[in-house]
Amino acid sequence: MRSCLLLSISFLHAFVIFPAFCDIPLAITDVRLPSEGAGGGTLAVRLTYPADVANYRYIDGAPVSIYLPGGMGPGSLGGSPRIAQEGFVIVSFLYPGGVEGPFKSDGYYDYRGDNCQKALRDVIRFAEGVATDSLGRTIDDIVPGPVHPDIVGFAPFSNGLIGLITLSRYGDDIPYAPYQVGWENPTNAQIINVELGGIRDDCNSGVDSDGNEEPGDDARNPWYDPETGYSPTSFIVDFSLLDFDPLIPEHREDPAGRCPASNQPGAAFHDGRTNGRIDFNPLKPGCLDYDGDGAIERTEDYKLNPNVTFTESCQLKVYYSPEVTRALEERNVFGTNWPTWIAKPQEAEPFWNLRDATLHWDGIASKFPDFLAMSVFTRQDHVQSQPDHPHIRQVMDGLMSHGMWFRLNADATYFEVVNSSLPPGYVETPANDLVPMGEMKQHGEPRGTDSGDMAAAGHAEISDRIHSGCWWPDLEGTLISSVTPAPEANLLSVGADKKTITWSSADGAFCYDLILGDIMDLVDNGTEVLLLNSSCVEEDSSDTMAIDETLPAPGQVFYYVVKPNGLHGTYGFSSNGHQRIDSEGACQY
Repeated sequence: MRSCLLLSISFLHAFVIFPAFCDIPLAITDVRLPSEGAGGGTLAVRLTYPADVANYRYIDGAPVSIYLPGGMGPGSLGGSPRIAQEGFVIVSFLYPGGVEGPFKSDGYYDYRGDNCQKALRDVIRFAEGVATDSLGRTIDDIVPGPVHPDIVGFAPFSNGLIGLITLSRYGDDIPYAPYQVGWENPTNAQIINVELGGIRDDCNSGVDSDGNEEPGDDARNPWYDPETGYSPTSFIVDFSLLDFDPLIPEHREDPAGRCPASNQPGAAFHDGRTNGRIDFNPLKPGCLDYDGDGAIERTEDYKLNPNVTFTESCQLKVYYSPEVTRALEERNVFGTNWPTWIAKPQEAEPFWNLRDATLHWDGIASKFPDFLAMSVFTRQDHVQSQPDHPHIRQVMDGLMSHGMWFRLNADATYFEVVNSSLPPGYVETPANDLVPMGEMKQHGEPRGTDSGDMAAAGHAEISDRIHSGCWWPDLEGTLISSVTPAPEANLLSVGADKKTITWSSADGAFCYDLILGDIMDLVDNGTEVLLLNSSCVEEDSSDTMAIDETLPAPGQVFYYVVKPNGLHGTYGFSSNGHQRIDSEGACQY
């Protein structure tokens, strides 16, 4: 397994070579990026990339990955050096108001709300080459070697799905959607608040109490039934015993590190013991498993945790999920004395509308129907304890129901090549395979598989797919060429049998698209030749031949035209130098 540690930091525009024990030495450059999200000021942004241009992923440049850290903190400049080692430029940044050492972003941190999303929008535009830093430089001006601003990805770790929400809300300002490779990302408010069960509540993580071979996932909310309570946007939970213990001690830190911690007591909970207070195991303070049998039953209490924020004046404000908040109101838990530090339904709804990714599938699909995503996860989640991984399923269901490309975990070939070995029991799930309910756990990777290695393999695979244009559901090898791919395939011919079409190979190409059309539908508009009303004969052909038994009608003349796929591939040019364009999009992944 590769490893790389950052032992020093750079100052503005300086380069620092990472330690020699890294497989690929990395360099960093710090810049300031103007952003509306920063109140008209600038964001602290760091670029991390291979120090030697020869280590960029492609001979024609390095792809870009935007690092989106988890938690509710104001960002990080740490980036993901593991992905950078695969030849990527990593863009990491501090959200408005974020501070890290001597670096600070201007503006006010709003806990991944509108300010943060505007900031991310501007970071995306910078990564895609259409925005400049405070010195007027594009990303390609700053990084020493060539950059691929047309291959940009999100790298969200844990609570990093702000990228999806930003695409939905600010997609009109973004040239094209970055792809995403996300690690065990929470989706909606109930998952972000870990209301269905979390490994932190397992009182004995070394004992597999439920016998499912994952010892750390035994603490679950018994008022949620995974067989009947799941939906792609929310979860049905039985709130019949929901109550509030005003005396339970709570120490709440400000995720932004801006305000002093609050010791305001009180927490919502399922009152399984029906006595109006939260009861922990008498022998294990803080353990909700009152009877010590290794599981939480409905005869025991289950404590619910909110999302902690602080106002600009440093007043505590916590947000339970809309489902919990509405139930507190419907059950009249607080009577006429609703605590001022707990958001009411009319406050919780708009707060979570800006932070719940499941509410934004329609917005993403309408603006970026070709969005690509992969979720990487292990059989035991790093936070959630529900065995069917409902947050992974929500991403899968949300994207695939809108016709977008999706895969669970990287292809085994990529994981092995990128990380030099494959964990025993690694599971390969072909792209766009919809996993049946109740079977998600079987598609997770072995417990302990490194998150950085999983993400690096995923980014390498999707980036290579974009670069090569090959979208087979499963792969038998990597899709990376040592040469700049040729833009055209020549010498196309039709065999004597009038159905076998062959063409010459193009250097660096892994697959081809072949389309068919009527010669009368070739339209030269003065700059391009439009291939109107075309149809796809073969998509992502792995060889240089295809069979087509379509015959023209009397007097009709067909044409065939082939394209080596990928960023460089074209259908060639007419004799007057005008490029042929498949205006129909006949062949798509």
